[in-house]
Amino acid sequence: MSTSFSFFQYVMNQLIEIKDIYYCKKLGNYTIYKNGIAIAYLYKDQIFIKKKDGLNLQEYQFCKEDSQYVIVKDIENKKKLKELFEWIYKMETKELELKKIPEKDMEKAIMLIWDVFLEFEGCDYSKEGLIEFQNTLKETQNKIFYGSYASDELIGVLAIREYQHISYFFVKKEYMNQGIGKRLFYYMSKDYEKKEFTVNSSFYAHDIYKHLGFYDIDKLQCINGIRFIPMKYGGNYVKN
Repeated sequence: MSTSFSFFQYVMNQLIEIKDIYYCKKLGNYTIYKNGIAIAYLYKDQIFIKKKDGLNLQEYQFCKEDSQYVIVKDIENKKKLKELFEWIYKMETKELELKKIPEKDMEKAIMLIWDVFLEFEGCDYSKEGLIEFQNTLKETQNKIFYGSYASDELIGVLAIREYQHISYFFVKKEYMNQGIGKRLFYYMSKDYEKKEFTVNSSFYAHDIYKHLGFYDIDKLQCINGIRFIPMKYGGNYVKN
């Protein structure tokens, strides 16, 4: 067993002593989860801890930081490390909250959609497509927006319009691959008696929707510079 894993296991044990936190091994990386959120993970012999506002790193000389995480290397001061994790845990105790997005958070929702879109999907769009997508973000009427919140931070957005068609479905980069989008989708679906939904999926999101249970209902299309694959959830599956 490597030194880095032994250290990580120590951290995990300290967290479990605090309360119900679990970890899993995925693709060779060990990750600690709380309420479905990855709060710490091991990568290249370093531990990355999700940052929180109010953390005073001057008290923890063994840490350095980047834009999103506090980075911890193997240290001797385990008591101080435990104090750090106890503080982080207190900041993570609020359950993931799923709800309709209030008007006061709509600007945050639109910015989240745009930022994630640009990073993961925008590169596949023409200039015409980028402009068209940006224009659609101005049309928030006749859409219902659902959000995932972690400690009051909006981390996921799903918008649905008439005929139960999903207009937008995005999760912040640092919260991807943790089941948050799936939980948001099922939360939204509870509001509809008929569990049938459609979406015009991008190439990037195609496998994600398939994993949720969507299937293709038509071939690749391109309208106003936006390329998409029409998909459906529920109903009778007819193979094209």
